[in-house]
Amino acid sequence: MQAYLLEMLVGNVWRRQGDQAYWSLELAERESKRLIRTKRAQRVRVLPAVVGESAVAEFPKSEVTA
Repeated sequence: MQAYLLEMLVGNVWRRQGDQAYWSLELAERESKRLIRTKRAQRVRVLPAVVGESAVAEFPKSEVTA
């Protein structure tokens, strides 16, 4: 499956927005423009990523503790 990740230029360092994957280029571009408009980033790069369909690990709800 195709996904997109964002990298933001903050100061002179590129930082990846690690917990967000966008499933369409349109959504990634929209979020990029919002980050620049709200001055959270000077520039934004949209990076392509391929996400495998098989899970590396799964956790049943009963095994997860709050």
